[in-house]
Amino acid sequence: GFMKFGGTGADGALTITSGTTSVDLGGAAIVIKNYTSISITGTGKLAFTNPHADGTVVVLKSMGNVTLTSSQAPMIDCSSLGAQTGGTGGSRGSGPANQYGTNGNGGVTPLLNTGGGEGVGSGGVNNGGTAPTAYNFSVAYHAFQNLIQKYPKMFLGGAGGGGQAVYTSGSGGSIVGGNGGKGGGCLIIECAGSWNFTTAGGISVAGANGTNAIFSAGPSTYNAGCGGGGGGGFFLALY
Repeated sequence: GFMKFGGTGADGALTITSGTTSVDLGGAAIVIKNYTSISITGTGKLAFTNPHADGTVVVLKSMGNVTLTSSQAPMIDCSSLGAQTGGTGGSRGSGPANQYGTNGNGGVTPLLNTGGGEGVGSGGVNNGGTAPTAYNFSVAYHAFQNLIQKYPKMFLGGAGGGGQAVYTSGSGGSIVGGNGGKGGGCLIIECAGSWNFTTAGGISVAGANGTNAIFSAGPSTYNAGCGGGGGGGFFLALY
C-alpha cells in the first residue's frame, strides 16, 4: 500500500513541555503514530508501555517539524522495548551441584537476532546474543512487509541470559542466579519538516541491565552469577 512520508497527521500534534507522556503499545509488534508535528521541550518526556513479548517497532511520523530540545535524558525513551523475556537464573537449595540459567529470547523483526546464552559453570563460557544477520521469514511477515521496503535493516535488541547458581558443598538455604535484562527497542522517526534535536543522550534504545543474584543460604560454599544485560536496539531518523 501507498505510504506517505511524514504520515497523515491523523493523531494530531504531539506537544510535551513537562512531565512524562506515555503511549500504550497495546502488546502490538508494530505501532505507527501519525502526528502533524512533534515537540518535546522544557522538561518533557515521551515513554512507552505494554510492548509485545518479542518487542515493538515504534514509528513516529510527523507531517511538520520535529523539535526535541527537552532537558530530559532520554526525552524519548524506547529502552527495554525489545525482547521482553530475559533468561531466568538457576536456583539451588542443596549441593554439591549447579543449575544453569536459561537463554534470553531474541527480538523478532525481519532481521533475526538471538538472546544471550545461559550462565554456565566455573571455568566455562557461553555466547552472547548474535547481531542481526539473517532475514527472518518465520515471523508474521505480512505484519512487517510495508516497513521492510523502507527500513530493511531495522531490528530489536535480544534479551540477556540468566546467571548460574552453584553449590560446592553443604546444604540449606537457597541461591538464585540473576535474570537477564530486556532488549532495547526499535524507534524510527519520519520528519517531513525541520529537524531540531539539541540534547545529548536525548533518545534511548538501550537494553536493560540484568538483575543481581539472590543469596539466602546456610553454612555452605556457594556462588551465583548475575543476569546478562539486554542487547541495544535500533534508531533511525529520516527528514
